[in-house]
Amino acid sequence: MANNPINLAVRFLILEVGGLYAFGFWGWRTGNGFISVILSFGLPILVRVIWAVFGTKNDSSRGAPLINTPGKIRLLLEYLIFALATWAFAAAGAPDLAWIYGVVAVVQNLISYDRAWWLIQH
Repeated sequence: MANNPINLAVRFLILEVGGLYAFGFWGWRTGNGFISVILSFGLPILVRVIWAVFGTKNDSSRGAPLINTPGKIRLLLEYLIFALATWAFAAAGAPDLAWIYGVVAVVQNLISYDRAWWLIQH
């Protein structure tokens, strides 16, 4: 189920892109002046680099990782990023977006139980 095209689209467009937006939104709302610009661009870039670099070999939902990471660590990293993005929306003053993002993250990950199980085993 994890490789269903609709599921992959939701994962990418809502969770990954939406999560990057959450970090940028939080940075913009939190900082003042130039700091808000640095945070609003720097945090999403940092999260994207972490997302892209650390991966598990043979993960069918991604390409080859730059740094091979055990599946359990990769899964934990993903859950942490989703949780922090949910928090970022809430902390930036968008509780409705936080709820929507958080619910979509939970549902999408429950639907992707086969990928989670595969990562736990690798």
